[in-house]
Amino acid sequence: MPALPEADSAALVLRLLLDDPSVDPGRIDWRVVGGMARRDRVPQRLAACLRRRGVRVPPRFADAVARDAARRDHLLSLAARLGETCERQGIPHVFLKLRQPYPDAGQDVDLLLADRSPAADHTVLDHLSVIRGQRRLHHRLAATTTYQVPACAAVLDLHHGRLGRLGEHARGADLVLRRRTLARVGSVTCFTPSLEDQLLLQAVAQSGGRRTLRLGDVYWTLATLRGGRVRWDALLPAAELTGLLPGLSCHLDYADQIHERLFGRSLLEAGIRGRLGRRAWGPVEFREGSYRFPVVRDTARLCLQQLRDRLAAGDWAPAARLCLYPVVAVGAGWRRPAAS
Repeated sequence: MPALPEADSAALVLRLLLDDPSVDPGRIDWRVVGGMARRDRVPQRLAACLRRRGVRVPPRFADAVARDAARRDHLLSLAARLGETCERQGIPHVFLKLRQPYPDAGQDVDLLLADRSPAADHTVLDHLSVIRGQRRLHHRLAATTTYQVPACAAVLDLHHGRLGRLGEHARGADLVLRRRTLARVGSVTCFTPSLEDQLLLQAVAQSGGRRTLRLGDVYWTLATLRGGRVRWDALLPAAELTGLLPGLSCHLDYADQIHERLFGRSLLEAGIRGRLGRRAWGPVEFREGSYRFPVVRDTARLCLQQLRDRLAAGDWAPAARLCLYPVVAVGAGWRRPAAS
């Protein structure tokens, strides 16, 4: 069988993950899909999907799935220890990206703390052996501190009461902390964002200059919206209140474009689309190994829209931070893509 183009392989993986019965798993080109699934954080979900269909995965991919599962379990153990420490010390907290990719693992552990002082790190880390990363200007503005955790080969990002590249989403952080839910993630019970706030975190990533969309994030958004469990009357007012409506609109528009390409129909109802405000975001397409979009144009539009909204609302603190975007972007270089 001739090899599928990479874009077609990505579409095939998404349709498999979304349980499309018309897809033939025999068309998988493992030379492409194996690396794609690992890179885009869906190996566990893809392997589980194929097992349900009675399809045997190649030994090389099975080995990669086992290694990924071991790494995931290390991250969960780290999260369990951090959560127990926060509970013991009475520090409100929430793990931002632990539940969404499960049973796959994210790249790191992101922990949002209600305590805005970096001094809280000493309490939270509680004799954990870590190596603190260099704290540049944008880290200070965003109120984040990054640590390497050699024991589990993980990166730990502590967010102190703020979200966003420059910490412009303090209201969003407060909302996520206030609406957090206690959830079971594998062997760990921990605080995670509500379903609606997990979508808002996608909007934060989109607003912060995310360069690509991983298959894992695309799949999660499509599956969440197709599942019909989103409380739009909770999500949309929260997005407006926190200044994240433009970012949410952009992210959902990209998801809608991908869904329409996969299944020939829109993902969003007309009423929801109208409430999001159609802003004709750029096209999204799969090329060079990822779903890509006009990141410079869209990020600039999102920043300007957020700035106008915050000024109109008299919300001066986040507006001032947004004004610093060009300065900090040039100064920091921002070689590392925005976390998603």
